[in-house]
Amino acid sequence: MSEPAAADTPEVISRFAELVALVAERPTAAAEQRALVKDVVKAARKSPSTLALGEDGRLMAGARALDLPHLAGRLKGYGIEELGITAQAAVADLLDLARMLAPAPTKESARGIAGRIAVLDARALPIRLKARDPAIEPPSAPLPPPRPSRREMPRASRAATPARTTGVTPAPGTPRVSPPATERVSAPELPPLEPEHEHDSGPQLQQALPVPTPANAAVAAAVTGVAAAEAGAQGAMPLVAALELLAQLADLAFRQGRDDDLIDAMAALVALEYQALQRKASDERRQAFSHMLKRLTMRPMLVRQLAVLRHARAADAVACARLQAILRRYGTYGADAVADEFMSASSADARATCLASLRELPHTHDALLGLSRSTNLLQVQEAAALLGELRDARCERILVEMLRHPEPRARRSAVASLGRFGTATSLDAIALLLDDPSPRVRLGAVSALGQRRDAKTVDLLTPLLDREPDTEVLFSAVGALGAVGTAEAVQLLIRLAQGEGAHPLRRNTALRVMACTALVMVRSPTAMAAVQQLRDDRDEKVREASIRLVAQAKRRSTASHAVATGA
Repeated sequence: MSEPAAADTPEVISRFAELVALVAERPTAAAEQRALVKDVVKAARKSPSTLALGEDGRLMAGARALDLPHLAGRLKGYGIEELGITAQAAVADLLDLARMLAPAPTKESARGIAGRIAVLDARALPIRLKARDPAIEPPSAPLPPPRPSRREMPRASRAATPARTTGVTPAPGTPRVSPPATERVSAPELPPLEPEHEHDSGPQLQQALPVPTPANAAVAAAVTGVAAAEAGAQGAMPLVAALELLAQLADLAFRQGRDDDLIDAMAALVALEYQALQRKASDERRQAFSHMLKRLTMRPMLVRQLAVLRHARAADAVACARLQAILRRYGTYGADAVADEFMSASSADARATCLASLRELPHTHDALLGLSRSTNLLQVQEAAALLGELRDARCERILVEMLRHPEPRARRSAVASLGRFGTATSLDAIALLLDDPSPRVRLGAVSALGQRRDAKTVDLLTPLLDREPDTEVLFSAVGALGAVGTAEAVQLLIRLAQGEGAHPLRRNTALRVMACTALVMVRSPTAMAAVQQLRDDRDEKVREASIRLVAQAKRRSTASHAVATGA
């Protein structure tokens, strides 16, 4: 397909329109595309030009209207109001721009055009995008929110925060105590975390990766062409041309679902890069390979497919090694893809493979740090869950920073993951969240402490028994004491079961019954004796609960003994 141009159309514009049409019609015609883009560069050096979209949707070159409907439709669909092609325009940038404009624009691709254009030389190809209304269309990529200082952190509204149900629900009619106005208790004031790596792209391989021998003839020929161009002395242009062909074949294999060819092409690209830089680490070679690898990240689903194959081919050691090397080379993009795949994996084996891959990728922490600062709450919660699965020192540090997040649900996700760490740092961080303004977050902190079953948990939960305003959090604290089961915890539970203490709800029937239930969980002689004594309590429901709980404990003991003796 070639878009005809009127005789008075500037040559650089008409040639560029032909290039976009050619890439759209024949994306694998690399030789024709290179010849045509060189014509565009020559025309730009003779007579640079700027084209803009008119009000009627037609292209304008100055005051002249141009009859190029295909290019006009692409620019309008992608929201490009003005495009300049200067004498400094390079072959690679022009070809990349043509490949961006070649696919028919969709709503999603139009949103992401700004990020893809950002990799081009803005001085050689000045581009002005149509302003988007943020109230109608969100930005193409979520930006991390600014981290407010402790004084600027907004207070969470207790009245607007719904209580969530845990293992024990307060009895109907149980009064709730309105919480006092308290200041936001923040995580420890630590310096903001910085990414471990300066760039999103990954490092070259640490050791040689065998260059695969593709079964597909076209891919095999392209790999041979890259190796020959890299070994030759004709300069950078033959190498760039050979890499372009290999990258196009990798993209085509991805779009056609040929996974083996995709792995072969991508692994060859990474392996040949290592060989080339080991032989001669020139800037031209490094830039040629890096540019081609980065260009493939414009298809996020291609990198995501590599992450899918990482666990789908777990039984194939050779494929796994190749995929891991590719994902490592992609740096943050590769770690992001594996993290996304972990969240959507449908089996425990797939998630375990993704975790093993993430532990070996050097950019994993940078990827999760970026997700933890996302404006998308779901991404923040997923990052917290994955940090809790990885459980290393850097993950713990990121989770502690997340405790300063302004959204209560994000803080609760962070504290739930911190509960899986057994360190003193995580315990201190969780303890601070016991005074959080949000009952939801306090409930998460209590649950995290109950899972640890640490003797120090009793000291941290004791103040809640006298002042916690939310009944669900209070009941959860009682249950946590039963899970800990130390002698100190038993004494606190006995006091609650007897209706003693300083809390306004100390005489509440549901609270006393919950304390009895927690004592039966402990099953110590002291705990069981305290529950039995309450069968003569003045409160009828407490008496009934005491008799029922003791009887249930006896039945469980009898059944356990029968199983142990084989009776």
